[in-house]
Amino acid sequence: MAENSKRLIISVPKARTTGSVHWVIKGELAYAERPGSGLLIVPGKTVDRWLEQVRQLRFKSLIVMLSGDEMASYYPHLGQPLIDYYKDAGFEARSVATQDRDGIVSLPALRKRVQAAFKALPKPVLIHCNAGLERSQFAIRAVLQMQAKESRATCGAEV
Repeated sequence: MAENSKRLIISVPKARTTGSVHWVIKGELAYAERPGSGLLIVPGKTVDRWLEQVRQLRFKSLIVMLSGDEMASYYPHLGQPLIDYYKDAGFEARSVATQDRDGIVSLPALRKRVQAAFKALPKPVLIHCNAGLERSQFAIRAVLQMQAKESRATCGAEV
């Protein structure tokens, strides 16, 4: 068997859109743009309006795929890191950045960090990066791969 045929390939299913939130698994997993996407410096009121929409959709948790530098650059007027702002607003939140103090995080390590964050957080979970595209899509695929692997393991155990 060729090496490539052993790989699990999962594409992100067509998302159902609710406002700027795109559901991948209704009631469990979605992605979106960051609050104030398109603005270089985002006012606190913009973040608050975004969080109200997230709250109305009954999200309990957020996974943020922005670096610390990005968060500080986009949200300097919050008076605290974006993750802490989310937590103070009543959400569970985790930062899973593609870069850390040691440089760029490897894809396998990033995948494991996303999967661990998703497992630990109450559902539903909203994932966001800057535009809700590359990093968020990577995170969505990581979660779907984890769920597919767990499903296969469960099905194999029941046989």
